[in-house]
Amino acid sequence: MSADTGVLERTRAVGAPAAIRREGELILKVDGLSVHHGSVCALDGVSLEVRKGELVALVGSNGAGKSTLLRTLSGLHTPRAGTIHYLHQDVATLKPAQRVEVGMAHVPEGRRVFAPLTVEDNLMLGAFSRRDRRDVLLGDLEEIYGLFPILREKRTLAAGTLSGGQQQMLAIGRALMGKPRLLLLDEPSMGLAPLLIAEVFNVVRRLQQQGMTILIVEQNATAALELADFGYVLEAGRVTKAGKGFALSNDEEVKKAYLGI
Repeated sequence: MSADTGVLERTRAVGAPAAIRREGELILKVDGLSVHHGSVCALDGVSLEVRKGELVALVGSNGAGKSTLLRTLSGLHTPRAGTIHYLHQDVATLKPAQRVEVGMAHVPEGRRVFAPLTVEDNLMLGAFSRRDRRDVLLGDLEEIYGLFPILREKRTLAAGTLSGGQQQMLAIGRALMGKPRLLLLDEPSMGLAPLLIAEVFNVVRRLQQQGMTILIVEQNATAALELADFGYVLEAGRVTKAGKGFALSNDEEVKKAYLGI
């Protein structure tokens, strides 16, 4: 049995549909990942894939293990079992800063900007692992300002003075300054007003259209699955369904459990 087949068999074992062929370079491959918080099992044999240029959504209820998965991918939690391969490299033993250096960027739940520093200093910190000339970095900074014009307007202000939505834009912009090949977004719409949620998802859509590879965790399952090329449903630390975003958004069990339909 090949490694890919093994992942598919484990997915079927917990009730997911048969595998759907996906094209493109394999960017991330998680196989049999298990994570414990003390005696509590947070992730139980999770397997998933993200391919180049895809937006992959991970949906599920509170406490399902979604944020734990992203924190494990970025090196903030240590798995008890399983493998994490990024661009065919085993990254499970890399420190968080090393994962940023190889092209993985995590935008954490709750934004976590450096409140006393200016907006521009926060953005430049996102490029800490790069060795490019300053003029190159300033060019990339201009691209971020083009994506988030409000950040240009407020670039000299302390990040802590921004609204929640503006801080979310800053957190995403800071991650993009690292020039990632894989962007991990954890609950980008959490705590935002409806208009700001729409604005944040418009940015995610633009990044997707520009070819950015994204793994997004979202409580707003409707919005996430509408954007997603592919999606996974996580329940009690296990993947229970997997499929194309539009298919999951029309799945009766998913609609009843997560979409409020």
